[in-house]
Amino acid sequence: MIGQICWVDERWDKRRKYWFCFNPTYRLKNSEMRIFISYRRADVGGHADIFVGRIADRLIAHFGESNVFLDIQTIPVGREFDEFIFEQIAQADALLAIIGPDWLTELKVREEEKEDFVKAEIQSALNRGVHLIPVLIGGAFMPGTDQLPESLKRLSRKNAFAVDSGRDFHPHLTNLINKLESLTIPTYIDKGPFRGIRESYNKGNTLRFQIHEKDELLSYNDVIERWIHDDQFRSFFRSLLYDSGLSSYVWETPPITSNHLNRPFEFVLLSLPKRFGSPDRETYAQYFNVDAGDNGVIAFDNLGKDALLVVPSPCKTDVDYTNLAAFLRNAPEIQQHALWRMLGRCVKQRLSSKPLWISVAGGGVAWLHVRLDSYPKYYRYMQYRAEP
Repeated sequence: MIGQICWVDERWDKRRKYWFCFNPTYRLKNSEMRIFISYRRADVGGHADIFVGRIADRLIAHFGESNVFLDIQTIPVGREFDEFIFEQIAQADALLAIIGPDWLTELKVREEEKEDFVKAEIQSALNRGVHLIPVLIGGAFMPGTDQLPESLKRLSRKNAFAVDSGRDFHPHLTNLINKLESLTIPTYIDKGPFRGIRESYNKGNTLRFQIHEKDELLSYNDVIERWIHDDQFRSFFRSLLYDSGLSSYVWETPPITSNHLNRPFEFVLLSLPKRFGSPDRETYAQYFNVDAGDNGVIAFDNLGKDALLVVPSPCKTDVDYTNLAAFLRNAPEIQQHALWRMLGRCVKQRLSSKPLWISVAGGGVAWLHVRLDSYPKYYRYMQYRAEP
């Protein structure tokens, strides 16, 4: 399938927009890449379309002009405008949010008028986990968190590209194109009402996941509640890890506090060399009790008292629970459900205004132990080490 580059040209008559599509002459490195570009026509003193047109010309030149077409068309007959636009965003792999010097002013104006399609487009991309790249034009600065409504605050944390209209225009566009080509096309895993979005990095050794339910990106609070109460979700969550293709891995989540429960939930799997040797059934032996806790899944403080450990008791003498991957291969289903259920309960009890890091470190004791840490003691994924 040949990739497409598309954007919306915003017409503030509130009745229609224009849809532009470009077909490149050759496949992108990510051959099914779809890009949605959203901008305000009233931006840059009402001349944003000129700037965006230059960006489009450069994209056309890069992807091959002979097979590129520019088609101005209205919404298909009988289709609702917003329904059509959001369908396109749902199919996109990346959204370019063009931000000029008048972007924030227009945001406030549209807020008062209760209708802002650009805001809705960006919000939809954020909620769907679509790659979102802010592109700064006309000397604009990236909006701060305090300047954005609650639904767009995550936009301020995105890495932005500044595109100059002068002599640096082409180098800037080259960098932007390289960024687009380097984006990882996500893999979608659907089961019942749930959709997992998996992105692969570092030659497949780092996998990043987000989870949707009925097109809504789940928050940390959503996942905690589903770990505790939802059998179907726990089965789905287990399948994301079990079918990851990694034989041994670290599992890490971003830090969470009681004030950040609504942040989108995500996690990473970091591949580890396959473990050899015997599982360590001795270190935690004093705590093991298949009749205690939840189906033998127990929780206790570590020796340093700076972490809570959630640990499964062996269901039989020779079982291998060396790490999380081994546990998912060898533990009975009822105990696997118990692990996530117990973890959800422990997280709720442990939550406070101080950050909590939840992970399976993959080192030290060769027996599965999920860690609830007060600091990122063994964290390897640098993006998750910072406090929320």
